Amino acid sequence: MKENNGARSYKAEVVGSDSMAITLNFKFLLNLFAIFGSLIFAYTTIEKKLYTIETNLDNQSERIQKLEEKHEREIENLSLGTKKPILSNGVKLESSDVSHEFFINKEIRYK
Repeated sequence: MKENNGARSYKAEVVGSDSMAITLNFKFLLNLFAIFGSLIFAYTTIEKKLYTIETNLDNQSERIQKLEEKHEREIENLSLGTKKPILSNGVKLESSDVSHEFFINKEIRYK
């Protein structure tokens, strides 16, 4: 008979020629479940966050594309002279050549 050399978390031994006995410590088994449960929870949480970020990115990309199209139409209208821009404080633009730098920090409305 073999002596037990101390506390072990698991032990496996062959009994006879065709059987195997596996002994697990209950606390060790609970720790394994806790670790695997934590890993699965972390994976699903990260997966949900990535899905949310991806959805928001798609929505923002569509919004940016629509705003760019709108901006291009406004620039095209300005270059054709169909609408004259007026600043929100009432100053009219006299130049027919309107640069993109003008639109950075100014609010524009059209008449």
